[in-house]
Amino acid sequence: PEAIETLRRWVAEQPADRPRHRIELPILLRLYNVDLVWSPSRSAAIAAEDRFGSICEAVTDFTSLEAELAAIEDGIATAWPAYEADLPHAYGFSDSSIALRDTLLARYGSVKSLQGRLARLTKQITQPAPQPPTLAGQIGERLRERLRVEDRDEAADGELEVLSDHYDACGQRASDFMIARREQMLSWIIIVLLATETLLFAIDLLANAGT
Repeated sequence: PEAIETLRRWVAEQPADRPRHRIELPILLRLYNVDLVWSPSRSAAIAAEDRFGSICEAVTDFTSLEAELAAIEDGIATAWPAYEADLPHAYGFSDSSIALRDTLLARYGSVKSLQGRLARLTKQITQPAPQPPTLAGQIGERLRERLRVEDRDEAADGELEVLSDHYDACGQRASDFMIARREQMLSWIIIVLLATETLLFAIDLLANAGT
């Protein structure tokens, strides 16, 4: 117990800012005569020397996966204030909104990029555990359970779907508005040309009548 507490304190020295997990860090796992203390920035273990290869493999793979999921969650959290500000543009577009087209396009691209990253990550998260079971696989599975990786992945997918639908709607409204605007401009050009032609025809008639 004293050795484990020493590891826990050492791992906790590096701040791990993960308030959204609602899980107290660092995390202690005990399985197969391995005591592992994990955090996003530091990990330590007590185990037989021949098991450290598997432990390092599991910690490296999981920490990389969790860091990518955390980065996606951060991107989603950053996108919500812009989503709230852009809600009117999903209903309708106007002349005053034209200046925001590039901004909306950038936000659309950012959301789609997050969706792509999450889709690739989901493939890693949902792949079956290796058979027969290995120490690295078991450690990875336990860490995923403790940090609710599958639940977080599902929640992120739902949030990104809402954001994606919103910016799809904004893009459709912008496209419809620009098409209508071009059609209106073309209609006015045709009207002006017809009016000019009519005026010239009338002037020609008056000139002929005067002659």
